[in-house]
Amino acid sequence: QPIEVVVAVEPRVEMQLGDSYQLDVNVNLLPGNISSIEWTPATGLSCTDCLDPIATPLQTSVYQVTVTSDLGCEDRGLVEFVVDRRPAVYIPNGFSPDGDGNNEVFMIYAKDASVEKIKRFLVFSRWGEVVYEYYNFQPNNPAYGWDGRFRGELMNPAVFAWFAEIEFIDGRVEIFKGDVTLVR
Repeated sequence: QPIEVVVAVEPRVEMQLGDSYQLDVNVNLLPGNISSIEWTPATGLSCTDCLDPIATPLQTSVYQVTVTSDLGCEDRGLVEFVVDRRPAVYIPNGFSPDGDGNNEVFMIYAKDASVEKIKRFLVFSRWGEVVYEYYNFQPNNPAYGWDGRFRGELMNPAVFAWFAEIEFIDGRVEIFKGDVTLVR
């Protein structure tokens, strides 16, 4: 009499865009009695023939694992990944390039894993003149932020408009805009 195959997997996982999750499938068979393991779909999985793939889905997805024993019995398990695709981006509304080492640069902060790149980042004076621009860079790096200077001179305290075009790892491109206050 063949042993019935029983597969147990966590049924639902909630995660942010860019997160990874290590799956762990429990099977009532010894490794030597497993003939095959198959995950479908393969998109976003580190392996499709193992019991513990790392999943990095770009959107809400349902994965199915099928485990077959050496005697031809099989069972399936489903796991749903609910992916929160809301942008994990923070752009401050003030900075103080005064040399005290705190808040010196106006820059874009984001969850690295969710952002492909910042396509455009522009800062404008109240007259609409571009006082800072940078293209095709990663977030969270002060080297790509604005230090409050224009043509080598530190700007006076004021409110500046800004615009950012951000591409996410799932291919979406979103526009962010607002204003920032330069203070001393």
